[in-house]
Amino acid sequence: MSKTSKELATEIVIAQIQAQSVLKMNQLQTGSAIKSDSVCNLLEKYYNTLESLGSKTE
Repeated sequence: MSKTSKELATEIVIAQIQAQSVLKMNQLQTGSAIKSDSVCNLLEKYYNTLESLGSKTE
């Protein structure tokens, strides 16, 4: 069973947050966590992009 656009968008955002955390740790940076509105914006952006790509292939 394929994943929905919502599931894929969520996985992409989680991967992006994890990658950002690793980069900060490798560069010994301290900083605030990603803000919730940024997470929501990323989810919306990836979801809309995936939906757009899906409608082009159907």
